Amino acid sequence: MSGKSLMNNTNNIGPSMLPCGTPDVTEDQPEATQSTTTLWVRPIWCDMKTDGGGWILIGRKNSSVTWTVPSNSNPVEPFGEPHWSSSLGDAPILDFRVQMATQEDFGATRAHWFFRLHNKRPLKNLLVVNEGGCGRLSPGIGDVSYVKDLQTGKIVTTKFRCSHFGTYYPKSSKYGWDMMNFCLEKPCPLGFAFHHKYSDQIDYSGAFSYSTSSSTSGFTHDSTSFVGCDNRK
Repeated sequence: MSGKSLMNNTNNIGPSMLPCGTPDVTEDQPEATQSTTTLWVRPIWCDMKTDGGGWILIGRKNSSVTWTVPSNSNPVEPFGEPHWSSSLGDAPILDFRVQMATQEDFGATRAHWFFRLHNKRPLKNLLVVNEGGCGRLSPGIGDVSYVKDLQTGKIVTTKFRCSHFGTYYPKSSKYGWDMMNFCLEKPCPLGFAFHHKYSDQIDYSGAFSYSTSSSTSGFTHDSTSFVGCDNRK
């Protein structure tokens, strides 16, 4: 695993996405053999071409709404049902990629970028609050080093720090952004907008964005590209 991850918003992600696997069990052999045996038991889909490869498909959705996208342990497939993977929460990531298209044709991509983080962190800690450039009331993807536009192949900003995700809730509350982190590690049949113990929807936000003119982006901030919703909008 390269530490990269991919969220895709198209129905066809093109020929660069192929089935692969992740190492689930590693067994050290006797020193005399100087070798390691790795058992590949969890099927996943990988992109080994875009920007050097190493991308793992961790989520797929087919609308702007993010809050009702469930998570489960089934592999996220390019043509499968929209959902997040709940099996890769411990995977260390350095890059997080977002791609959006308006048609099934991969050539209809309208936005395609990735965040490079300053430091690797587990996927289950993707969203942060009051750190990494995200304010105490602004949870999001923080600690961003730079943003690269994959349609132009250029780094578009090195001053951006936080992609505002949605409504603030206290950490470990299992609401909103904190629930999204939880869903990247544990199954969430209804999506992150629902508390893990209740079936009532309590959140109507969830977005990924960036800005080339501000250190923070979101629905109420200056955004160059924006995918998702904020407070039902």
